[in-house]
Amino acid sequence: MDNKRNNRRKNERKELICAATAVVVLYTAMESIGITCPIKFITGISCAGCGMSRAWMAFLHLDIAKAFAYHPLFWLVPIAVIVLLCKSKINIKIYKIIIYCHRKKCSLYFCITLFLNFLPILNSSLFFKIIVFFSISLI
Repeated sequence: MDNKRNNRRKNERKELICAATAVVVLYTAMESIGITCPIKFITGISCAGCGMSRAWMAFLHLDIAKAFAYHPLFWLVPIAVIVLLCKSKINIKIYKIIIYCHRKKCSLYFCITLFLNFLPILNSSLFFKIIVFFSISLI
């Protein structure tokens, strides 16, 4: 039984290392052809991770205020990595709570960013003007 558990842990770590390596390789390949964010390249909208690299560079230069300005959730990455690497040593309920909170923070940040990116587009769109007209006329 312990042998199966150890093999499963090793496989999970290998999968995590392979996934991280794949992300780094893909990011480097896209960066070399001028695509810094595939989501922003395709849709024109910043993704939830946009600004993360700049935030970490600012943090490594000890400019914490600038790091938070680039991406306010940059500090969650090392916590998530530590939690994922220590998954077998953490109580499963605590692990699920940490991952759930991490996902909710990232989702909320993405929704706020998405709304703020669409705000200038909405202000100039006909759809927004119609909504404002009807909401004012209902008052």
